[in-house]
Parts: sequence; structure tokens; C-alpha cells
Amino acid sequence: MNQDPKQQTPVQLPLVNEAKDWFTGWTWSPDGKFIAGTVTGASGNEVRTQPGIVFYRLDTQRYERINDIGTRPEWLSDSRHLIIVYQNEIWLLDSQTRKAQRIISQLPTVLSSAGISPDDRRIYYTVTDHQADIYLLSLDK
Repeated sequence: MNQDPKQQTPVQLPLVNEAKDWFTGWTWSPDGKFIAGTVTGASGNEVRTQPGIVFYRLDTQRYERINDIGTRPEWLSDSRHLIIVYQNEIWLLDSQTRKAQRIISQLPTVLSSAGISPDDRRIYYTVTDHQADIYLLSLDK
């Protein structure tokens, strides 16, 4: 049941660690107990997303690293399994055993993101094709 936004109180999540890395929440678990996401930090002028999936646990208000691979997590309806993107492949991650298995590989293009249908029967994904026309311009003076 959705509440009226005016009756809700936004909560700012804490920084992940003393290095002031931040959590990028990607998706809520269907049971409402976890937010799955990734950790991002800055090193000098460079911003980097660290590999692996991290949960923010609503009951303990703490972060928990689930594994060391993947980005863009999406929950299945059981609130236990997620699909993640890793090295241009789609993996299934079990949040309890913390094991991941490859389910879609050898895509001909660059995988951008993946999602799952509400009934958990279909996976959809977006890809990026890096082909383009090349033009040569000559400037004569």
C-alpha cells in the first residue's frame, strides 16, 4: 500500500565507510527489507564504482557486501535471488548463499542493463552497439 508522499519522512542513508564512499541503491527487495546496489567512491578526480553487490539492510541500518562481482542488481519476486550484470553477461545471484551463476553469455554487443518481468519468467536487457559512420574532413586554407 502506497502512502501519500506528504505523510512520508525521507531518510538519508549513511556513507558506506570512513573513506566517504557512497551507496547507489538500485532496487528494493519485494519484501521491503533490503535495498540492493553498488558502492562508489572518489580517488582524486576519478569516480569509480567498486565491483560487487551491496545490500542496505533496513532492520539493522547497515551495509552488507554480498559478493565481489556485478552491477545493476534486479530482484526476483522471491526476495532472495537477483539478476546482475557482470563482464557483458547476465548472472543469477543467490543472496543467501552468495553464489552467482552465469545465465546469459556471449552477447554480440555491449550489455548496458538487465531487468526481469514481474512473473520472473522473462529477462530483458538493453545493449549498446558501438558502430557508427566515420567521416573524414579536410580543411584547406
